[in-house]
Amino acid sequence: MTTQPDDLIDAREARFARRVRDYTDPAVVPVDHARIAADAAAGGGPRRSGSGRLGWLFAAAAAVAGIAAVAFLLNGPKGPEIGTATPSAPSTATAIEGCTASALHATVGGWEGAAGHRIGTLTITNSGGVACILSGAPVPSLIDRNGHELIVGKIADMQAVQLAAGASTKTLVQTGNYCGPTAQEPAAVALDFGALGRVVATPVAGDDSSGVPPCLGEAGPADDITLQPWGSAAQG
Repeated sequence: MTTQPDDLIDAREARFARRVRDYTDPAVVPVDHARIAADAAAGGGPRRSGSGRLGWLFAAAAAVAGIAAVAFLLNGPKGPEIGTATPSAPSTATAIEGCTASALHATVGGWEGAAGHRIGTLTITNSGGVACILSGAPVPSLIDRNGHELIVGKIADMQAVQLAAGASTKTLVQTGNYCGPTAQEPAAVALDFGALGRVVATPVAGDDSSGVPPCLGEAGPADDITLQPWGSAAQG
């Protein structure tokens, strides 16, 4: 037996049907069943098909509301699926660490006189197997061939540089005003990198020049040893 009306819908029923469509638009507003029922009651008057027609209208409203709910669930915003792993961001490259003393090899030579000072070329090489950062703040000192300190300088404020495995960089080292006991030459230059260790730049083999400067007076500076920025000396 069908629940659809078997006779024509009068004007009040048409108005009620339009109200049902107005309240069951799935793209705009949820269905208000209470309001639909109130509107139906307000219409009053006898119905030729009574409960059959009213039941059919409510059934239609419920069906449309159900379709709207399904459409919202299918097309509405979706949360993360259960059990689906969230892709992680690509990991950043491993940070390059500072060059340790054990990975560095250094030499010094080519000393030349300049207004009571000595200027030499210091070459430092990353002898390790990986790239590292050469610190920009070593403490330089001039030592004799027996390792005795002749001049101890201040922290060198230099920009750090990256050295690939096997790569080298050069700098100029300047010394001045040594008034201590006679030094045992040839002199070397030590670089203290703090926690990373101490590197000694040994004299270049066969180079008879010396980095020990003359005494310019006992009142002169006792820490006159400085470094130029890494890479300041010509590579060759």
